[in-house]
Amino acid sequence: MRVLKYLFISLVLALGLSFRADAVSDKMQEIKYIPEDAVQVANGCGWTVYQKVTERTEMYDASILYLENDVTNKRYILLQTRGEKQNGTEISIKASNSFAYGKDEYREKQEATYEYGYIQAVEQVFILAPDKIMVSGVPDCRNDYHYVIDLTSYTAVHIPAYNSFQNRTSKINGKLYLEFSTADYSSGYREDILVLYDLEGNRLQ
Repeated sequence: MRVLKYLFISLVLALGLSFRADAVSDKMQEIKYIPEDAVQVANGCGWTVYQKVTERTEMYDASILYLENDVTNKRYILLQTRGEKQNGTEISIKASNSFAYGKDEYREKQEATYEYGYIQAVEQVFILAPDKIMVSGVPDCRNDYHYVIDLTSYTAVHIPAYNSFQNRTSKINGKLYLEFSTADYSSGYREDILVLYDLEGNRLQ
C-alpha cells in the first residue's frame, strides 16, 4: 500500500513538472515541424530555441524564432521579428523607451508601461528559466536591446541596459538579476562598469 502511495505521488509530481515545463500561452502557434535551415541558438531548462533568418535589412537581420520542448517534443513559433517586409509578431511589451516597441522614434515615458509593439533584431537568445527567455539584438547599429519574454503570458519586458549582457545571473534574496556592462561618466571620464537588472527591468541601485 505504501509503495502504491509513493508511486501515485511520483506520478503526480512528474505530471505537474512536465505541465509547468510546457505551459506556454495559447498566443504561441504550435507547429509540426521546424524548418531544416533553422539554426539552434540556445538550449536549457527543457527548451531548445532555433532561429531562421528571413530578411536582411540595412541595419539588422529579421528572423523567426522556433521553440521546441525537449520532453514533449512540442514545437512553437516563439517570435517573428519585424523587418521591412516581415510584419513581425505583435506582443505586449513593458518599456519606457518608445523605440523598444519597434517605433521609429526615441521618446522616453515617465515610467515603463505595457504597450503592444514589435521586436526587431535578435542576435542572441538566453534561456533564463522554464518560463523566461531573453532575446537581445542591435536594431539601430548602436545599442543593444534586451527583452525578457514570459512564455505563459506571452508578454515581454524591455531591459533598459543598452550594452551587452554578460551571460551571468545573480540571485539576491531569492530574486534573479541579470548582469550587463555599461559606461559610467560620473567621474568625468568613461568607465566600464557592471550593473544588475531584475526581470521586470528595474536596476539594482
